[in-house]
Amino acid sequence: MHGTGSTEAPAIEDEKRTQAIDSVKGLFQGFIERFGDTDCQGLTGCDFGKEKDRDRYRAEEIYKECFKYYEYVLAKCLERSDSL
Repeated sequence: MHGTGSTEAPAIEDEKRTQAIDSVKGLFQGFIERFGDTDCQGLTGCDFGKEKDRDRYRAEEIYKECFKYYEYVLAKCLERSDSL
């Protein structure tokens, strides 16, 4: 969002780069405060390296819980885009 209209990557000491880093940091910290983790295994209780957990994820429809994570991220991104 902070690089809209740019034709190249920002310089290291660039205001838009700093804004982008701050935005991502805020999203990340807010997500952890709200949900307690950012790791899929921590959020779902499923180890996707194990077939039984992948099967349980589908069978118990645990994936439906992930919708709230997507919703949160999208809402925060939309809030940020409105303030730019």
